[in-house]
Amino acid sequence: VTCWGGWTGLLFHRPWTRLVSRALRVLPVDPRTGPLTSLALGSAALGRGCILVWFPEGRRSPDGALQAFRPGVGTLALARSAPLIPVRIEGSDGELIAYGGSLDEYLELCKQDPSAYAGPGERLLMAIGEPELLDTRNDPRLSPAECVELYRQMATTRILDERLVTLQRQGRIGFHVASLGEEA
Repeated sequence: VTCWGGWTGLLFHRPWTRLVSRALRVLPVDPRTGPLTSLALGSAALGRGCILVWFPEGRRSPDGALQAFRPGVGTLALARSAPLIPVRIEGSDGELIAYGGSLDEYLELCKQDPSAYAGPGERLLMAIGEPELLDTRNDPRLSPAECVELYRQMATTRILDERLVTLQRQGRIGFHVASLGEEA
């Protein structure tokens, strides 16, 4: 069984979206009320053996760049000994509009701007990494800011690496040695 973390402002705004969200096992996440209630729901889902899909950035990136992580997801994974599976989605900045208003306002905006939807020629790429358990035995006691910076550098290196491999396969650059899997 898979449970999802979903923003209350979009997925729990109206009775019918609440009904659909609950049927699809979406857990309400409301950044205005603090993360504790949302994390408690996530912890309960993990305790029941559910797979939990949670976006640590808290929302989609409007330009595709990696955003700062919100606190809590790592603590939840550590407390429940749950493996983390990194997933990178590329191209979603052109597919959807990151919007912080109500669902009605979003739908009205989409009516006014048809480019909010993906065209038939646009691609959405997703890369799924290997599961990782957080291990505190070799914890170098990095600050949360240092951990986020290390992750940002790793994610940037992977993105650059994939693009350079693509350019090499297209014959647009002469030589590139891939660094995938060498982060550790």
